[in-house]
Amino acid sequence: MLSQVILLLKNKLKFSAAEAAPSKKVIKRFQRTGFEAFWVGGSVRDLLLGRKPKDFDVATNATPKQIAKLFPKHLMIGKKFGIIITTEFRKPVEIASFRKDLTYHDGRRPSGIRLANMEEDVKRRDFTINGLLMDPLTAQVIDLVGGTQDLKKKRIRTIGDPFKRFKEDHLRVLRAIRFSAQLGFKIEKATWEAVKKTAKRVKRISAERIRDELIKIFSSDNPDKGLKMLLEAGLLKILLPGAEKMKGVAQSKKFHPEGDVFNHVALVLKALKNKDTALVMAALLHDIEKSSCRFTDQKGTHFYGHETKGAKTAQKIMKHLRFSRDEIEKTEYLIKNHLKWFSASNMRLTRLENYMANPYFDLAVELLRADIEGSNKDFSEYRFIMTQLRRFKRKPKPFKKLITGRDLLKIGIKEGPIIGSVLDQIEEKRLNEEVFTTADAIKWVKKAYKKHITA
Repeated sequence: MLSQVILLLKNKLKFSAAEAAPSKKVIKRFQRTGFEAFWVGGSVRDLLLGRKPKDFDVATNATPKQIAKLFPKHLMIGKKFGIIITTEFRKPVEIASFRKDLTYHDGRRPSGIRLANMEEDVKRRDFTINGLLMDPLTAQVIDLVGGTQDLKKKRIRTIGDPFKRFKEDHLRVLRAIRFSAQLGFKIEKATWEAVKKTAKRVKRISAERIRDELIKIFSSDNPDKGLKMLLEAGLLKILLPGAEKMKGVAQSKKFHPEGDVFNHVALVLKALKNKDTALVMAALLHDIEKSSCRFTDQKGTHFYGHETKGAKTAQKIMKHLRFSRDEIEKTEYLIKNHLKWFSASNMRLTRLENYMANPYFDLAVELLRADIEGSNKDFSEYRFIMTQLRRFKRKPKPFKKLITGRDLLKIGIKEGPIIGSVLDQIEEKRLNEEVFTTADAIKWVKKAYKKHITA
């Protein structure tokens, strides 16, 4: 393991020495003045795995006052928790004093901290693989919790009692699944049992923190694994209500030899090459309403209207999780239209070109490709679209809505769900080449919605 670290430090693998340089300068200054200082947490874990660290955070036995004195150019971002960011170098470096957390009251963060030694600081952390320290000047790794062994065994394990760790910060149950999905590691048995038994506590966590963890899980290298773990832990029903119902929903074997809707969605997530947030959420939720729209007759099994209903469900879920308006709008578009592209070759070319002018169309095509990859692998429609798209991009047409919600309000239509319905109809008419200009659209609205227009 030590020889691996030395190779990494010699810049033989994936991280840039320039990115690590500011934090190394911080550590040098600490050590010259008699303090202990180390890289800590995720950066050490990633280096030992040959992955590129995002940040090189520093932990030290210096107090916040001593840190501030050593680094006059700094930001005191977490005085209560002994965290300072020095701005003296090319890249800001986060520095934290060794600390021990006091009582947790809200399942989110401690009521306070007290300064502590290295061992106490390490043992307050969540997982063993995040409890490693390293001196980049000597390549020495300090492991007080068995983290290096867990890295070798590809295992996620809490530091100490998992129930205590998850009681302190309820979000840690999601972090366990996230690290498992990101790294391809297995969650250790006792830790996994604690995840399942404490899962309901996640409801007390803010929507924003949950959203961020879910995005990381579904944007990871193993989103299918993450989805299955969320289901097994009982978290899917809590965090993405309705998604758990995809399990066991049978589909036509001709179009979906992969099995039920849940397995299909897992494969679609895995097949995505683009990790755009809206695209990931669309892949996750595009078939969420198949369970409620399932219909069987003599011709087989159908899911009429699941794309329209699914778009509305996705909007509700994403609003609750505090996604941005832009991400929600993109996701709705992708879900609502995802079935259209399976019959693209039957469209008039002008209609298809109108669709291609939409700024979200590239994402729509990627969702189509992943959807096919996760089903019967008939790529004929995808190839047709890509051929037309290449031709179309040689003569790009700007996408511009003929009319907006504000225009409808000016006409006299009252604010409410009707606005969205009218806009959708106008867009459909534009694609069908029934209206061409803003004036055409306004004329049609005034005629079709005469009863809804107030003076």
